[in-house]
Amino acid sequence: MQSGLVVPDNVREEFQALRMKRKYRYIIYKVNEAKDGVAIDKMGERTEDWNAFKEAMPKDGPRWAVYDLEFTEKDGRKVSKLLFIMYSPDDCKDNAEKFIIACNKDQVKSKVSEVNLDWQVNRWDDLSEETAVGKFNK
Repeated sequence: MQSGLVVPDNVREEFQALRMKRKYRYIIYKVNEAKDGVAIDKMGERTEDWNAFKEAMPKDGPRWAVYDLEFTEKDGRKVSKLLFIMYSPDDCKDNAEKFIIACNKDQVKSKVSEVNLDWQVNRWDDLSEETAVGKFNK
């Protein structure tokens, strides 16, 4: 099993649709079935919220994701920030997949490089909107 995954062009194309055209709220990526590339797992409609995103994420399976987080700053300004999330749950039973996710994080992130924050999450309970907003609203 190789660790250097092929990242297809649609990863970048759909990210640009999220970032520039605001077509999606989030995109979740996974290792494809052949374990040789990256695949888009799910894309959330613009109207979906953090709860829908979290429901779309597998609780015990590692993934990468991009999320367009909209929130109000302490000074009252409404802002939108792009998060790149590497979700690698501590209780995942497939250590090989966790390894592949970790080893290829930078390769995937290079295709979605225009993000405001790189966030690694290892516990399901930590994957919360409040925690995400707190990363910016310090």
